[in-house]
Amino acid sequence: MQNRSIISRSFDTNQLPPREQFSPWKNVEAKSAAIQIERLEPNDAHFNCKGKIIEIGKIAIDWHEFLTPFRVKATEKLLKQANLNVVQLVYQVSGRNVSANFGSEAPLMNDHEIRAIDLQQAFSMEYDYNVGYSVFLNRSRLMNELQYRPNLHGVFLESNALVKVLKQMIPIVFREVQHASAKEAEILAENLNRLVVDVIRFQNINDLNSAAVGFRSKLAAVCQHIEHNYKDQDLTPNRIALELGLSKSTLYRVVENYGSPQRLIQEVRLKKAAEILRSGQPENIEKLAFDIGFSGRQVFARAFRREFGVSPSEYRNMSHISEQTPAVSDDTCVACWSAYMASVAAVGRY
Repeated sequence: MQNRSIISRSFDTNQLPPREQFSPWKNVEAKSAAIQIERLEPNDAHFNCKGKIIEIGKIAIDWHEFLTPFRVKATEKLLKQANLNVVQLVYQVSGRNVSANFGSEAPLMNDHEIRAIDLQQAFSMEYDYNVGYSVFLNRSRLMNELQYRPNLHGVFLESNALVKVLKQMIPIVFREVQHASAKEAEILAENLNRLVVDVIRFQNINDLNSAAVGFRSKLAAVCQHIEHNYKDQDLTPNRIALELGLSKSTLYRVVENYGSPQRLIQEVRLKKAAEILRSGQPENIEKLAFDIGFSGRQVFARAFRREFGVSPSEYRNMSHISEQTPAVSDDTCVACWSAYMASVAAVGRY
């Protein structure tokens, strides 16, 4: 379905009889799908896979679930015909990668790793199964923003503060863009693109203090760190700066719009408290206060009332209903790989 700059496409082979589940890949024209899927089991066996790709102008993001052994590959000949101007980030949430070749044999992917693939170069990967996400970015735009041309083909994004943020942000963007307005979706896509640029820069400079790492990415790293540690009453600005490798002055500049790091920590704790209270739990407000990092019930209650204008108990009893009209709905086909690849190719033409 197309709505302004948003296009969503889905596929699900489970809607077909088992012996026909691979037929859409077998019948697709090579020139319309430079990335090919091959089955690794007998032709009459089932081929269990489904997925959704959302094209948001400058990027596309997908979720996929392949539960049958398969090979994904792209040859130089097919890539040249397709002229894909795209870099793909593959985020494996769960899977078993059994082979990888990016011009030569390459290390296998593990769960919760992200690998970059330059879709102008040949590659091949085999899986027993794979569940995860892919982000497709315009290659020319990415290289221009980086201001240099790193070799990204088959490269893993090293685990660091920014990559942790990226792993958290990819599923969030995929989920939220389906319920966002067109404008909100474009903002989400742009923020994700900027974060990817900073992640790749950070691979080389390895210093979050660097001016080469954008302000938003530094703030995202700080917020992600607080999100993971807000329950700890000993979470302090000094500790955040030390664990992220930021100077204290940089930390305070990054969170300036929130007032201070302490204020941001409190906002995160109060947001978590509100989420728990909206669910009707818990019965014990004092326990909640300690669970989210406050030193006691009274301190928590005063902070909560300042933030929301009511006590935690009153808030729990209130009904909060919020609905959004999605800017995009979904066209589900049985297994339209050509249409799926059209979204990938479109990113390179943006």
